[in-house]
Amino acid sequence: MIIVTGSEGFIGKNLVSRLNDVVCLDADNRYDYLRLDPEDITHVYHMGAISDTTCDDLNLLHEHNVIYSIELFEWCIEHQIPVSYASSASIYGNGSGPLNYYAISKLTVDTWVQDHIYDFKSVHGYRFFNVYGPFQRPDHAYAAVIPKWIWLAMNGGVIEVYGDGNQTRDFTFIDNVTAVAVKSLSKVSSNAEPINLAYGNSVSLNQILNKLRSIFPLLRVEYLSLRDGDVRHSQNNPKKLFQYFSEPESVDFDQGFDLTYQWLKSAYSK
Repeated sequence: MIIVTGSEGFIGKNLVSRLNDVVCLDADNRYDYLRLDPEDITHVYHMGAISDTTCDDLNLLHEHNVIYSIELFEWCIEHQIPVSYASSASIYGNGSGPLNYYAISKLTVDTWVQDHIYDFKSVHGYRFFNVYGPFQRPDHAYAAVIPKWIWLAMNGGVIEVYGDGNQTRDFTFIDNVTAVAVKSLSKVSSNAEPINLAYGNSVSLNQILNKLRSIFPLLRVEYLSLRDGDVRHSQNNPKKLFQYFSEPESVDFDQGFDLTYQWLKSAYSK
């Protein structure tokens, strides 16, 4: 059996769809792994976390993102169960380190893993960069840019852009992420440090707006002041990723955007 934490979240739900014989854990039952026979578990995917980068509740972040991760990893070490887990590109900030408490929590876990790297049977960490795609909720305050903006455009809402829109991100389609994660099942060695799971794409917010205008000519956009702590540019060098995973699945940005739009139309159209 394979354990997936965060199975009701965006990445977890897409990952579960690619696997067989899965034990799904989320916030309400996250400690149910303690009821399982460790000998029946072949791999643990730890995708669960509080992922709100604006969260300022340190106790909550520490409990869910740090303490829970360490407890789960200690169990995996004790029973020598291979682990793959979600880190985050947010730990880089603008190049000088974390800019928010969420990023600090992820970096804390990364550091703990590196300190215990030789205790694991195997462990693979992945730093995700602006992942998007189907099953990603667009309708809450902290929704990711692409699904939120598509949903707003579909409903005639106003898209708020913080800054001039020339900020760039390395947007990564969800199928690219889960394809690499599944390949972890066959990896017996550990990563010395988490691998950046992004393909080196650089897409500006204005480019996304232009794609939306081609579909929604009456798109409503409001440019606002840049928020403190926002990263100006984020782009990965995928060399290490391609060395570790030869020929990983790659859905390009335009195709991924179109697939996301089609899913949102199906799931959220009035």
